[in-house]
Amino acid sequence: SIELHLEEYIPIGAGEAIFDFELVGDGSPTADNKYDIIVTAVGRELVDAYYEVFSRAGFTLLSLEPESHSIARSLIKKGDKDTFMLVDIGRESTNLSVVGSSLIRLNSNIAIGGDSITRAISKELKIDTKEAESVKHEKGMSPNKVNNQAFFATLSTVTVLKDEIVARYQYWEELSVGANGSKILSIILSGESGNLIGLADYLDASIGIKVLVANPWVNVASFADYIPPMQKVESLGYATAIGLAL
Repeated sequence: SIELHLEEYIPIGAGEAIFDFELVGDGSPTADNKYDIIVTAVGRELVDAYYEVFSRAGFTLLSLEPESHSIARSLIKKGDKDTFMLVDIGRESTNLSVVGSSLIRLNSNIAIGGDSITRAISKELKIDTKEAESVKHEKGMSPNKVNNQAFFATLSTVTVLKDEIVARYQYWEELSVGANGSKILSIILSGESGNLIGLADYLDASIGIKVLVANPWVNVASFADYIPPMQKVESLGYATAIGLAL
């Protein structure tokens, strides 16, 4: 029954996907005798590729987990039942997910990442990518006379990212009453470019919802008891790894 409806929710054919599901809550049917479930689907070719790598290395692959699940475990405080949108900005892509009651409710990837911003700065300022990377981290989206060109180069790429976030935010808001009645409380940024100067403020003002930079250590330890041996901006790139360890 699930497989018959799979193509309504994922961008690939059911025959091209490997999927699994879990019941939401205690597994009891709703008033109209239906079940709420969370479905995770991944392209068969990708799974086969991982399976082959592990097999050649002499390991028996028991299961695979999408990175969005690990990111959620890292960024959402354990026991928090509110709904959040997580935006993990990697080097080449950005993972967008809506998490409610600690479950992934909606997930997608877009081909825009930190390197997209770096390339835009490099092209606009006519500098190499190494220097553009430094400009990105040092100046970010802070508009001023000195940083004017870099700001608009960054803005052109970030605007595309913002539009993708808005599209999914609006989609969830339309579905939220039917899904579980919960609207997104805030957007949480992580990943290597999640701490880009001015990004959270820009998205906050553009979308009209609170946007925060993540704390990947929220379920590891209190800063009152332990200070991780790395800068916060660096730890944002380890959200997936931290979540895997939890």
